[in-house]
Amino acid sequence: MHSNISPKAKRKYKVVGIALAVLLLAPLAALFMIRGVSSIMHRLPNRIQEKAYISLGGIEQYINVRGKSAQNPVVIWLHGGPGNPDTFLTTSFQRKMEDSYTFVRWDQRGCGRTYYKNKQAPLSWLQMLDDLDSLVDYASDRFMQPIIIVGHSWGSALGSAYAAEHPDKIAGFVGIGQFIDGRLSDQLAAEAAAEMARSSGKERDARDIEAYYSIYEKAGFSSDDFDIKAFGKFRQLASKYLSPNDKNPSLAALMSPDFGWNDLRWNLKLMSNMNWYIGFFKPLNAALESFSPPDGFEVPVCFISGKNDFICATKLVREYNIGLNTPSSEMFTIVNTGHYPMFDNSTAFKDCLDTALSKILAKQ
Repeated sequence: MHSNISPKAKRKYKVVGIALAVLLLAPLAALFMIRGVSSIMHRLPNRIQEKAYISLGGIEQYINVRGKSAQNPVVIWLHGGPGNPDTFLTTSFQRKMEDSYTFVRWDQRGCGRTYYKNKQAPLSWLQMLDDLDSLVDYASDRFMQPIIIVGHSWGSALGSAYAAEHPDKIAGFVGIGQFIDGRLSDQLAAEAAAEMARSSGKERDARDIEAYYSIYEKAGFSSDDFDIKAFGKFRQLASKYLSPNDKNPSLAALMSPDFGWNDLRWNLKLMSNMNWYIGFFKPLNAALESFSPPDGFEVPVCFISGKNDFICATKLVREYNIGLNTPSSEMFTIVNTGHYPMFDNSTAFKDCLDTALSKILAKQ
């Protein structure tokens, strides 16, 4: 049976097919080229650059260690979530500080690369503190240098509790988007976002903000009645008015040389099944709901907040810092940034973190 398509038409279809293939493959090729160049640029000849699994709390957990010299102070970075490793989102500021500090980043129990090694590992607040204690001991024994805990969001709750309990093991603590009271932060956000929407003539947005907040705030993250859809809609609308300069991290993640296959798997797992996430991390979310930040510290502490952070309300962090019973505490606020100041404005964040770490080390 002969085809009715003429040779001229076949050539046309072939050209179109090749053009479509190029259009589809070019961005992918560019992405891998950017990742390759970035990986080369971020190599540290004769320096510390490790991606490894070490035993913490009886299971193998993933760490990423980078720095110029083992003689430098150590920064242990605690990511947020729970369950949101962010190594690949903080490359830009960290690389500028690796001459002065050794960074130890950790995929915490139950998430990221650690999860794929230990899918059945139990989760609890006390276990997370124990894992962190083991990591501090590991870093202390290996480097024998001052250790500073830096925690973001959920990591700031974990880090601040650890800093209050173990002042003998660390030089200080830095809280980024410090977690104080999640429910109160959301209440303040709902009120402020609705007011801004109304003042902008967006009455429908104002009513939606109030409605979605009313639906989900009746049950906490650890409740079986938690409405993830209402929560997501509320956060989306609140961000539109309260933190409009937030950047989308997707492209930055894909271009990062630290973003691997298991990172992609983990993020796709979270995005495709938030109900699973809520159920899996229920023990840690329950711990957050009952969390009260320490009244004071025996080590110097600093806080860094995006001025537009409504997830961990900057207003609450400021009030908390003022009332602290501690020898030394200071707060830095970065304008035009939200809950992720280290990504929204990496240069300003790097300067703030550098200042905070220097102030803490000066107290040694």
